[in-house]
Amino acid sequence: STDFPTLMRLGGLSTDRALAGEWWRLPAATFLHYGPFHLAMNVLALGLLGPAAESQLGRWRFLAIYLLSGIGAMAACTLEAFSTGSRLFVVGASGSVMGIVGAGAAIMLRGWLRDRARAARNRGAVMLGYVIGQMAIDSMVPLFSFTSHLTGAAIGFILALLLGDRLGRPDAPDG
Repeated sequence: STDFPTLMRLGGLSTDRALAGEWWRLPAATFLHYGPFHLAMNVLALGLLGPAAESQLGRWRFLAIYLLSGIGAMAACTLEAFSTGSRLFVVGASGSVMGIVGAGAAIMLRGWLRDRARAARNRGAVMLGYVIGQMAIDSMVPLFSFTSHLTGAAIGFILALLLGDRLGRPDAPDG
């Protein structure tokens, strides 16, 4: 929807409402999008990046990183609004998707450090370039959330380092 009252009623992140105790908006807002183009861009990015990340992480690690990156990104937007005294309205899965980008970068870093795999180094550089490119776009388009994107990527990176992956362990259980 592009209707603000509808998005608000469904759980869009209104930072002042979240700070007033409506914390359920943090996860809810990650499943809402401002119109079909916004949704299509997140679905496209997830479709391109998700399958490889899920195969490397396993479905449960992937799901944890996706959800925690999105919720963490919304929390960061809320804290930013609180610290600056501003009010924000945020919807979208971009923080979650950027969490998958960050996780991919962590997996590639681990592959490079463990095996000195040139492909891992090159793909990790592409992931880093993606994050830098997203930050550049965010700085030019006021409706994009720099905080959400950067925080999502950072959370995904850290979680993937902490949770590990299945690379080098093809018989590892899914999770």
